Amino acid sequence: MAGTGKSTISRTVARSLEKSLLLVGFFFKRGEGDRGNATKLFPTISRRLAIFIPDLAVSLREALSRDPDIPMRSLREQFKGLLLQPLQGLRTVSSQIPAIVLIIDALDECENIRLILQLLPQMLQIKTIRHRIFLTSRPELPIRLGFSKMANHEYQDIALHEIPDEVTLHDISIFLKDRFRKIQDEKHVPANWPGDDMIQSLVEMSVPLFISAATICRFIELKHNPVKSLTDLMKDQTKHVTKMDKTYLPIFSCDFYVDKKMMKTKFFNCSTKLSTLLELDTELLTNLLDRFQSVLSLPSDRNIPVRILHLSFRDFLLQTRSKFFVQEKHTREEIIIHCLNHMRLELKRNICNLESFGTERTAINSALIAQCLQPELHYSCRY
Repeated sequence: MAGTGKSTISRTVARSLEKSLLLVGFFFKRGEGDRGNATKLFPTISRRLAIFIPDLAVSLREALSRDPDIPMRSLREQFKGLLLQPLQGLRTVSSQIPAIVLIIDALDECENIRLILQLLPQMLQIKTIRHRIFLTSRPELPIRLGFSKMANHEYQDIALHEIPDEVTLHDISIFLKDRFRKIQDEKHVPANWPGDDMIQSLVEMSVPLFISAATICRFIELKHNPVKSLTDLMKDQTKHVTKMDKTYLPIFSCDFYVDKKMMKTKFFNCSTKLSTLLELDTELLTNLLDRFQSVLSLPSDRNIPVRILHLSFRDFLLQTRSKFFVQEKHTREEIIIHCLNHMRLELKRNICNLESFGTERTAINSALIAQCLQPELHYSCRY
């Protein structure tokens, strides 16, 4: 289930173990380049382990001298050449090496789920080190099928949505009280605000989704008048049914934004980097996006893509039937048309005005490429 706090738990485990154990983490995130697939997973893990295990560094250097292209090979070959064989060949006694914990977060956001779940159980063959793998994921079908093929003694699982409600209620309550205490300090609101009854209402509204509580807090933190914003938000709750509606629809509410029609038609086309590509006014998009900082990551550099803070917001836009529902196929088709049109207008032979058509990519100055291929054209060609 999205929003139950899986990634937060991963980060908490990482912070609590990093001082006492050898810790290696990889956090997948859909749409974030190399974090959306596993091409860098095993090279990252092996590189990190080599820092702490000198013998492993020696084995890796030998492996790479024999085959320098291992990091670019298939995942199966990477796993075998960068992890399995080097770790099996360690000469150091395992008791001399700290226990190792590999944290892999959000595996469901990776494109290579099935293969990873075939490879990771092979780590059980490694007897030279003491290690555990801490993995989080939504229970998507490939995940469930992957674990169903493992023996029960090979793993332990916990379903967060099956944790008793009283535990979740308690944890969300602690989280909300802490965040609102910080809002009190920063916004100089009355010390008795929002009060125990309001906290309890927010807890009941959020359970079992920690992301609901976090989004509410971000939303209130960004307002000049947090007291009024919270009151308005609570009034708006009576209109919504599902947890995702209660979390995200208030952000789109006309109580907070005057031109609702404009917001609906423009919002789903906005990425500042793509304003030229989509023939949208950059300042208009910037002002509009600023209103959604509770659900979007907005870099100060306008050429860096806008990111959704949590996958559940994407689910809300694509899977709910609210008035802000996005038809993914139709939207992708529109973007493709814009990309093709832009490429047709802007691409030309020898766009960087090179002296020779045989010039290697490494010999071309990156600044020249950035100057000749504007971000919107780069995006069109790449995607």
